[in-house]
Amino acid sequence: DGQKVTMKDKMIRSYIKVNKVDYYDHKDILKAAEFTLYSDAACTKKIRSVKTDTKSGIALFDDLIYGTYFIKETKAPAGYQLSDEVVKVTIDDEWVNGDDKLRTIIYADKPLSGGVVTGDTTATGILLSVVTLSGAALIFVSHKRRKTKKSEQ
Repeated sequence: DGQKVTMKDKMIRSYIKVNKVDYYDHKDILKAAEFTLYSDAACTKKIRSVKTDTKSGIALFDDLIYGTYFIKETKAPAGYQLSDEVVKVTIDDEWVNGDDKLRTIIYADKPLSGGVVTGDTTATGILLSVVTLSGAALIFVSHKRRKTKKSEQ
């Protein structure tokens, strides 16, 4: 009768996967990105940062207890814009009991505008201008000739 029972509950833990993809082609997996997990919406209370896996493009935040978290991209892959999107995630019973797709966030990045500059484009611009003006002049001259022929008849 004088027995004492001590119970210890183990906290349920879960994870968040962040899948980094190209904005225009979600099948194109991006690597070398970094995401940071925060405990506040203003993203000032950092919990930890994780880099994407070099093969899968996935950043994994594991061993997380129930609560609300905020994820933000803190380093974009080379050639891509850094996203300013903050994703709110609440780990609760629904999150823990859901499937892997539910626990995976798709984070899409847009390529930098203009792409990678590989050389001087001045000559190309001048050439295009000359071709356009030549085409316009040709159309003008042929239109004038038709008008002249019609008036002679």
